[in-house]
Amino acid sequence: MRTRLYGFPAQGAAPTTVAHARSAVCHPLGLRKPGGCLTIGLALAGMSHKDPGLTMPLENVVEFALGHASSTHKMSTARVWQEKATELTGKGRWSRVHGPLASAAATLLDFEWDIPAINEWISPDSVEWSIDYGDPNLEGMLREVLSHYFQLAIWHKANACDTGIIPDLTEVRALLRRGKNASDHRSTYWLDAVVQGGADTSFSRYATFEDGLVNCACCGEIVE
Repeated sequence: MRTRLYGFPAQGAAPTTVAHARSAVCHPLGLRKPGGCLTIGLALAGMSHKDPGLTMPLENVVEFALGHASSTHKMSTARVWQEKATELTGKGRWSRVHGPLASAAATLLDFEWDIPAINEWISPDSVEWSIDYGDPNLEGMLREVLSHYFQLAIWHKANACDTGIIPDLTEVRALLRRGKNASDHRSTYWLDAVVQGGADTSFSRYATFEDGLVNCACCGEIVE
């Protein structure tokens, strides 16, 4: 394994640890409004790619894969992988995680991947991925594929987006920028809170997504 592995990239992080990291990163920036959705808050701020819920598990799996690619003990590591893939199924798997291999396996299982072999991973939509550890583009391929599936999983769990579909927030961000440029802080805060699903007003309960904008479900007008 590569000697530079340390911290979260090497040892991984249980879902509760990742959740605490997300809160620790976002709270000082005020991205999450009271009762709102943290995932939406990060997206509105253009920081989804920096979400610890994405970066921490992604780095963990990628670093393990790169370490295995440079290892001279691939056969023994493959045997241990199969053992861990069985051992870590079910609840409380992180209490049995020790080391980079187990943490990478546990992370993939957390995201509902099937991992029957170290070079054969099956994504949640039943697509089989053959991992070629000799491929010079291994890192880029893993980052692209895992980022896609990890982000889908993150959005599926988002408080204000239970469809699992990543919403297009382009127009909402434009409205927020327009409000900030006009120093209309009250309106931007309210709009941000409504989109996150955290505004405790009777009207906010009728705010819905349509064509990337926030529309009133009663009259259909764009919320401004």
